[in-house]
Amino acid sequence: MLSLGSDDFTRFRGHEIEWPALNDFFLYPISDGDARANLGEAESRMTESVPGIKWDLGNPVWEPQGRLVRCPVQEDPELYEPDELPDVVLLSRHSFGANPELASAWASNPDDDEDSDDANRQDWEQVAAIGVLGGMKKNDNTSEWECVIPATRIKHHLLKLAAESPIRSHTFGFTLDGSILTLFLHNPSGLFYSPKIECTEANGHLSTFIARLLSLNDRDLGRVAFPGEPGGRPLPFATAALPPLVPCFACRLGDVPTMSSIEIVETILCSSEVVGLQKTTSRVRDDARGIGSTDDDEDKYAMTVSFCEGLTDFIDVHREVDFTFVPTFLQGVLNAEASGLKPKAMEVTFQERWFEPISVGTSRSSFERSRPDHGRIVIDQVAFLSPGLRSLYRMRILHRDISLGNIMIGPDGEGVLIDHDLAVFVDGPSDPLSNTPLGTFPFRARHLIKADGGTPHQPWHDIESPVYAILFIVFSQPKGPGDSHGMSEEAEPVWRHWNSDLWAYDSKEGLLQVQSERRELLEPFLEFWKKLDELIATVANHCGLGLSIFTYDEAAERKNLETTWGTGELSHHQLVTDLEDLLGKMVQKKRRGVKEEFVVG
Repeated sequence: MLSLGSDDFTRFRGHEIEWPALNDFFLYPISDGDARANLGEAESRMTESVPGIKWDLGNPVWEPQGRLVRCPVQEDPELYEPDELPDVVLLSRHSFGANPELASAWASNPDDDEDSDDANRQDWEQVAAIGVLGGMKKNDNTSEWECVIPATRIKHHLLKLAAESPIRSHTFGFTLDGSILTLFLHNPSGLFYSPKIECTEANGHLSTFIARLLSLNDRDLGRVAFPGEPGGRPLPFATAALPPLVPCFACRLGDVPTMSSIEIVETILCSSEVVGLQKTTSRVRDDARGIGSTDDDEDKYAMTVSFCEGLTDFIDVHREVDFTFVPTFLQGVLNAEASGLKPKAMEVTFQERWFEPISVGTSRSSFERSRPDHGRIVIDQVAFLSPGLRSLYRMRILHRDISLGNIMIGPDGEGVLIDHDLAVFVDGPSDPLSNTPLGTFPFRARHLIKADGGTPHQPWHDIESPVYAILFIVFSQPKGPGDSHGMSEEAEPVWRHWNSDLWAYDSKEGLLQVQSERRELLEPFLEFWKKLDELIATVANHCGLGLSIFTYDEAAERKNLETTWGTGELSHHQLVTDLEDLLGKMVQKKRRGVKEEFVVG
């Protein structure tokens, strides 16, 4: 699973908006017949009582119960640990109803979890909401001045939840610092938080909030589907949860048979990126075949769940009818335009065959399964990108997020470009975010790293991004597919710089536009990834990375690219031709008995 890009150590990117409507909803007392309490699906039959709350010198003292669980206290409760659990978790009704013993598992020390059987292990799929208790913590023992505030801790946990258990439309969280309660809503639009709420014994706000939280069913808490847990059987994606087919495709697909029972076999990718896109890709199968069905690859499909901004009408999808900023049951005024928000809708796309992210598919077994001649795969997978981008550009569309998680490999080794949620029409209506740098940060083109909004997205930017995706794979598998040693020592500082707002531009420019530096960067990887240098050079020639920084400054590079792309000297078609020529040379050498391996996606 990927978690790429960072503005701070929480790895959170996105809008952070104070929204009083959270107070209005969660502090509204529940009563019989209250329409606002009858949300989404039918309520569970489980009856739940609110934990008793005592007050000591104005501060609440309470002990969670039932599926609201207090996690064990850290050894040093005043020290922040990046891998610490939330202080409180609310287990989903689905998980707690199936196994009430999970409450004990979450109340125990994680180190003790190793001795538990699989059914009682902690897993983020079991969690519906989270809470953080207490005030600031020390960031480390070396300085008493560097502290982590509760809001930072809750952001860290919300992102962890999104990354580890991704098929969610939103997640609620809260912080309770003494008697001060703050509510949080995390969804693909960003992070919404309430004004501070003073809780007292007299106003009963804390009890009202907990009661309201416990009243919500799993869907209202953001759970769309449950892909299953480690060691467990695949679980179904309820067909009732599928939005309708997009109208313009419903008629055309009316006679096409559909899967009647969707079983999620495996989650193969999820992204915790917040701005514009939050997605998960799963391998699924039609469970209507029954118990005797085979496990063959041809029986499986790929399902992608994402939250889009409405540009993907050219894809056969199921999509929610209404594009929204927050769950529809949360009533309240939201100045979305001032906040730079775009409405989104859940979209579920099914591919006829399953696929894997290029980062997952570059294992030795994947190469061999995909094609006996796995030496060709690295080039083929990169070569597919240009035709895909060319097809989009013919429709006057720029993808704007060519990143590791969006480059897929099919079962035959063919490339698939997915997720057009950040795409824009080149000639479309004016977009206030059209000049805002978007996409997964470490894969952004150099001139889109700066956040000044002065550089509009161009076709060559979508060609530069795959260079960084290719190099990430090579950095992570220096000895070739199946290398489990992790990122090489030479590559770690480079990748760290590409994730840094401060160093990304200078690092990419200095290492890839200076020929001697590029050779030195690639040299340690050429033992296995033969012809990597030629592949990078071929792609670099079409995006500006092939222009020397000693001859071209940023303005001169932009002018050169505008001219050469304008005359057709550089184009998607020419890149396809150049990559095919490179592949052809490899094939010719192989026919002459020279065995070579190429890097290609």
